[in-house]
Amino acid sequence: MADSFFTRRFGLSPAVTKIVGWVGVVTLLLAGVAVATIGAWQHDRYLATRQETAAKLTFRIEDFLLHRVREASQQLAGLPEIKAVAAGRLRPDTPEILILLQTARTLLAPQTDSIVYLMDKTGLVVASTTYDHGQTLTGNNYRFRPYFSEAIEGRPVIYPALGVTTDKRGFYFSSPVSPTPNGPPQAVLVIKSGLEGVDRVMRDFPQPLALVSPDGIVFATNQPGWLFHAAFALSPEKLTALRASKQFADQPLSPLPFRLDEKRPAPLRLGRHPMLPLFHPIDQMAGWRLLTLAAPPAYPFFTLFLVLGTLLVTAFFVALSIVNINARRQLFHSLQLRHEELDRINHQLTGEIEERHRAERELLHHQEKLETLVTERTQELVNANRMLEQEVADHTEAEQRITATLHEKEALLKEVHHRVKNNLQTISSLLKLQARKTMDADARKALQESEDRLRVMALIHETLYRTDDLASIPMAAYIKSLAHSLFHIYRSGENATVQLLLNVDPALRLDINNAIPCGLIINELISNVLKYAFPNGREGKIAICFSEAAAGYLLLSVCDNGVGLPAPCPAGTTTSLGLHLVTILAEDQLGGAIFIDCSEGTCFYIEFKGGNHGKGQNTHS
Repeated sequence: MADSFFTRRFGLSPAVTKIVGWVGVVTLLLAGVAVATIGAWQHDRYLATRQETAAKLTFRIEDFLLHRVREASQQLAGLPEIKAVAAGRLRPDTPEILILLQTARTLLAPQTDSIVYLMDKTGLVVASTTYDHGQTLTGNNYRFRPYFSEAIEGRPVIYPALGVTTDKRGFYFSSPVSPTPNGPPQAVLVIKSGLEGVDRVMRDFPQPLALVSPDGIVFATNQPGWLFHAAFALSPEKLTALRASKQFADQPLSPLPFRLDEKRPAPLRLGRHPMLPLFHPIDQMAGWRLLTLAAPPAYPFFTLFLVLGTLLVTAFFVALSIVNINARRQLFHSLQLRHEELDRINHQLTGEIEERHRAERELLHHQEKLETLVTERTQELVNANRMLEQEVADHTEAEQRITATLHEKEALLKEVHHRVKNNLQTISSLLKLQARKTMDADARKALQESEDRLRVMALIHETLYRTDDLASIPMAAYIKSLAHSLFHIYRSGENATVQLLLNVDPALRLDINNAIPCGLIINELISNVLKYAFPNGREGKIAICFSEAAAGYLLLSVCDNGVGLPAPCPAGTTTSLGLHLVTILAEDQLGGAIFIDCSEGTCFYIEFKGGNHGKGQNTHS
């Protein structure tokens, strides 16, 4: 029945039918082997696809971040301005250096938390760009950081770390700076590039992804809670050494919920899902790897084998007539798909190459623009510095001329006051000689009083040319000198017991227009007191007070506890020349008012507006 069916349907003889049956069995076995092989191939292809995707991400990190910034750090370290700072020929805090560092930061990573700074050979930061709210790293010392200790020995370094000052992650690209071509490094240039770009790329990656250090510390990841945790088992000694290095600041470096064995990677469970760890080394950072966790493909090999076997046994004879056509059609379709895939890959690679060439052209353009900008800015700063130096020199010369002129005027004024004092003393001496030759007692007395008044004015000019302030007279010293001079003249045996009390504000100063009338008033009043207030050796006191009375007004008082004035007491009714002179000086010269109290002895109160007086003023003219 079977033979007639196959003979009738396909035109096969019984012998051929048996052969076809055995061929079917063998084909079934081969199909099972093929299914297992294809499953394994698809598993390897799945992992290879994951590896390829992670490799592209690794390429982006290496080529577009590490390679670009590392070359920029080395080129920046080779600039003449940076070498001049390292050689000590240029100060590191000059505007041209700071502008150079800030321009490099802006061109390299304007949207990241990046910092560009320069360290001297002791590890001290001498110039830095700003971060956060205008802060800089200038003044901090990082000689304990490996990126400094290795670079100062002449080796460029890429060092991923968490900033101990900024508390932000970044790649530190340090390049040695040698002032001479073959000389030892004298400084280190550092570019810290933030991880914003790496984090953004990782967030777009569908699978769990992490950048781990040689010791397994997660430095960047798209998984919340993995950052700064240990993926490998760490011994207590290793954990202590990592914390002491401050590479990850003060992070506790706690372990992840799972442990990885880098020597024998095995599937692990992340929650309820099995994951296969894959490591991708970062060529430009020794020991650093990109870790991806990929879900392994689950293929029901046994069930698929049974289904395919049943289908093959059932459809073997049915498909025998069309197997050749289907095989050709599948081969053609497979070749067409492969061709399309190759075209897509070729188009993608072409686009990436063009994008890289465009990025390189833009980088070269920005570099040329930066060099032109630095050159122009440097020349502007040099010209501005020259103009500033010339202005400072001109200002210094003008100030010296003004000072010399001022000294000449002061010397001239002192000489004028000195000559006036000498002339007044000469006139006083002439009056004294004339008084000695005059026989008339009233005339001699008048000459003596005129001599005393001239002495008051001479004392004013003597005080002026002996002080540094030529515009005002210190009244405390002047009144003290005048009173002692009058006591020396009139203090005979009869009034030797008269006591002088002075209460003059030490900060009180008057100009010469007010000081001379005050001196003449004090001269007249004290002379009268010493001559008439204490007859027959009577004991007593003379008190002179001079101070501010109210806002803008001064009060001069001369009091004694002597016999008092003869009636009538008010000054306006007296016929004495001296008291009449006091009234004229107080009212006309000083523009004030005079009050006399005769209740106990005699007190003269003179109040006037001290428009030009000052306390502690030091005015030169």
